Amino acid sequence: MASQDDSPSQESETEPLKLVETPVEAVAEVVTSVRSAWQDLRSIPIGYRASQLRSLRKMIKDNITRFEEAVWKDLRKSRQEFTMGEINLILTDISYALTNLQKWSSPRNAQKDLVHQFDKMYLMPEPYGTVLIIAPWNYPIGLLLEPLIGAIAAGNACVLKPSELSVATSNLMSELVPQYLDKVSSLTLYTSQGQSTPTA
Repeated sequence: MASQDDSPSQESETEPLKLVETPVEAVAEVVTSVRSAWQDLRSIPIGYRASQLRSLRKMIKDNITRFEEAVWKDLRKSRQEFTMGEINLILTDISYALTNLQKWSSPRNAQKDLVHQFDKMYLMPEPYGTVLIIAPWNYPIGLLLEPLIGAIAAGNACVLKPSELSVATSNLMSELVPQYLDKVSSLTLYTSQGQSTPTA
């Protein structure tokens, strides 16, 4: 349970927060844009993946207090719980991905059978392509950004869908993601209360 001393500073909220939405008719265009970026192979170079992961880390470090306040508004989750349960894990995984990015992306020797003893065989890791990441309401940052780390490290293009039930967090993500991450390969879309995510 969050204590008063452990909670971010709060201002009295006179009216409910309003969700920043992506119009339903614009979702197909968003997905098409991300797929186009993938087809242009923009997200595949190792240097590009590393730069996006560093930008993601900077986004978190620059805005920790704002993230704490947003999660408090949505969930009344204490600073300590949020830091230990989400922020620290995200930052650790980003560092781990940056350390291993070259190794994960390099060809690996494949086991040969008798017929292929004189052939050169190897396994080449390849991205899936375009991925959609949908976050739940109870860990609105951790379960949005943790999968994003792996998706970026693998060279995928991404569409992010935060929970419409965590309004303050979703609105903050809609503001920060375009500022820190490449809009072409990492876009964010939202749905309104009670509205399901349409397919494209």
